[in-house]
Amino acid sequence: MRVKAYDGLRCFLLLALLEFHYGLAAGVPMARLWPLSLALMCFFVLSGFLITRSLLEQPDVLRFWWRRAWRILPAYYVVLGLAAWIYWPPYLGWLSVYLLNFKLYDLSLSAGQEFVDLMSLGPTSGIHLWSMNVEEQFYLFYPLLFRWCPAGRRGWCLGLGLLGSIAYRQWQLVHQPHSCFGVLPWVAGEHLLWGCLAAWLDHRRKLDWLRTPVCMYASLLAFVGLLAREPQVGQYGWGLLAPPQQSGYGFCLALLVLGLAHQPGSYLAGWLTLKPFRLVGKVAYGAYLVHPYLIPPLQELVQQYPVLAVLPGVPLAVIGPVVTVAVAWAMWLSFEGPANRLKHYSGLKSSGAG
Repeated sequence: MRVKAYDGLRCFLLLALLEFHYGLAAGVPMARLWPLSLALMCFFVLSGFLITRSLLEQPDVLRFWWRRAWRILPAYYVVLGLAAWIYWPPYLGWLSVYLLNFKLYDLSLSAGQEFVDLMSLGPTSGIHLWSMNVEEQFYLFYPLLFRWCPAGRRGWCLGLGLLGSIAYRQWQLVHQPHSCFGVLPWVAGEHLLWGCLAAWLDHRRKLDWLRTPVCMYASLLAFVGLLAREPQVGQYGWGLLAPPQQSGYGFCLALLVLGLAHQPGSYLAGWLTLKPFRLVGKVAYGAYLVHPYLIPPLQELVQQYPVLAVLPGVPLAVIGPVVTVAVAWAMWLSFEGPANRLKHYSGLKSSGAG
């Protein structure tokens, strides 16, 4: 069953990430911007929740891969192809096989000039696609592990996966604190696993007492409380957040996603289902893919027409999202939407429930 509020949630998560990157492009200090980057955590939690729900409804792994491939790959490779033609970003081969996150981590271990140069290339380097690489890696391996794991042990396995991710992050903070370990799938995957665990326990009716509006709004307040207590993000380098905060955010976001699924009549869900928000959320994937590559031409446009810079400190704060969403809708109508519809014609026979 489709949860309409999730489209609205994607809208606001997308806008947070867009403003994060527009702020960086304008030279705004990271200390002022980093809370916006937490939207990526929520995207991961939401993905984990929806992936698990999808596998519970249709456990055929081949069918799952087929559907995800038609939803994800066309837009990814079209945008990557255009970026290669216009900008020729570095490590195009790693990007093309969804492994840029491993290359980033490898370069960061030596903290050499190559890593510094890559970080200084600006928005057209394609670095933002590391999160897409993590998700694709997860889409590839998680369904197999989920299918092979006995149903009675899935909750325990997901819990152990979470503990392993937290422990590995702590090890990295102690032994390799300046490496870019936050992009590794078994570190960033903690967010995905929070969503997976919430979906699984919800399916087993273990979380009925957490489905209430009170818990949903309490999770939002707890998230804000954690944010207010967050120490300076820079002290963790590329790991971004220490394990206690990381896990706290993941837990709160999982409760939020769970609450939206079961409280469609709540004020928050009703607000998120407003049509303008849903229209933006529908094309959030394409908008995220393309938005950094639009920054250079938008900067030139604002220089020629300063009136477009509504907020002088962040010139692209308004015009950027408008143009990006328009481009994303053009992508959806021209090829992304038609390709997405092909996922319903797999010709694969279901192997039944596992």
